[in-house]
Amino acid sequence: ELRNRLVTTGADAGRFTSRDFYLDTFSDPQNPHCVEDDFTNPVTHAFDLMALARTDAGAPSQAVDFMLKQQCPNGGFRITLANTQCTDDSTADVDATSFALNGIGAAHASDAIVNAMLDGLGFLSDQSDEANSINGNANSTGLAAAMFRAMGEAPDANLGAAFVKTL
Repeated sequence: ELRNRLVTTGADAGRFTSRDFYLDTFSDPQNPHCVEDDFTNPVTHAFDLMALARTDAGAPSQAVDFMLKQQCPNGGFRITLANTQCTDDSTADVDATSFALNGIGAAHASDAIVNAMLDGLGFLSDQSDEANSINGNANSTGLAAAMFRAMGEAPDANLGAAFVKTL
């Protein structure tokens, strides 16, 4: 049932959706109304990939390919999903990249996945500052350090962990 709820077909094949309803009280406070929206981003897409990778059928290749389209030329993953290949490095996001790498890393390894993982790790490494933090916070640094550790990059993982420990 989970697989049927997540997997899309047609023009959106491979794109998971995270539709939710919320009460909009901001646009017209005198007339609150229910709004449906799609909150899908690389974080939710990664969680879906990880969940499906653990099923007998595995993560659908279309869903992995869709995630790979989110990777920008600098190796980072953009935070806003699109059906086209990312071409704008300025849209790359550290947290989205860490989660995206977790998601594609759960899928069956291929040359495209290995290359994407290496490029993503390079992007994360490039974001580290003199204090060994990424974005100056524990969240981004911790996510990146966990990815470095998972990929066997102990020196980068240890530097990130040391920064988080100072907090």
